[in-house]
Amino acid sequence: MTEKENSSSWTLTLNAVSIALVAAIATQVFHESCHAIAVVLVGARLKWFNLLAVSYVGEISRWGHIIIAGNPALMNLLTGTIAVALFSRRWVMRRPTLRLFLLYFSAYSLLTSFGNLIIAALIYRPGGQNPSDWARVLDLLDVSPTIRIPIGLVGAIGELLVYFWLVRSTLRFGGEVAERYQRARLAMPLLMEPYLMINAVFLLLSIWNPLGFSGFLIIVLQFLLGYIAFFVAFFGVVYWTKVRTPPPDATPLSDELSWPWLVSAAVALGTASLALLRTIHF
Repeated sequence: MTEKENSSSWTLTLNAVSIALVAAIATQVFHESCHAIAVVLVGARLKWFNLLAVSYVGEISRWGHIIIAGNPALMNLLTGTIAVALFSRRWVMRRPTLRLFLLYFSAYSLLTSFGNLIIAALIYRPGGQNPSDWARVLDLLDVSPTIRIPIGLVGAIGELLVYFWLVRSTLRFGGEVAERYQRARLAMPLLMEPYLMINAVFLLLSIWNPLGFSGFLIIVLQFLLGYIAFFVAFFGVVYWTKVRTPPPDATPLSDELSWPWLVSAAVALGTASLALLRTIHF
């Protein structure tokens, strides 16, 4: 790799990780905000709001608890689907970094939704401690443990669909991608490095999870397992995909640092670390 290519690779990595971090934090804040809004709508009282969890009190119906626990994953599914629909709009294609943000935001949103189902299938125990959102929904519905099989299958199929979409969409950011080394040069900074670095950031932040070890475990499962489609998509792009011609709607990324996204990432991380992670009490 020449010095110019090495510099371009680092620039692409910094831009991609910055954009992915903004998308991941936006997805997480939106998810917890959906919990908080539902708390107010069903008539309970919000005790505190955190980047990783919320707490509430109040005498509400069982369906109120179900709405609070279950609605964020559904809203993630909705917003992720909207982002997928916007991804190929012409006005988005004229803005490559915005398009990359939509790739990350849609993937994180959809994987949060489907990952919730997979985690529920893994840990749901009737009448036991069910710290994840949809494990709690299943417990509140008082359903048989056998429900874990279809729930897990839906989650796994969703993850698989997101994997295929990630592979297809990542190639839209390359110019010449016919050769394996060209695809590797694209997939490493866009998929593998954001997956590893965003996971590292959130696993570090989750050490101070207000829910303790159970909350930390949920974050570990969410980011390492729930978002594993990023990791697998790297191999899909590099080794398992054959590309003869560049995609017709390709929008190659610039070799220059995107300072607006770098600043946005710094502000988002600072806000998450100093404000939300410290917990906002009501």
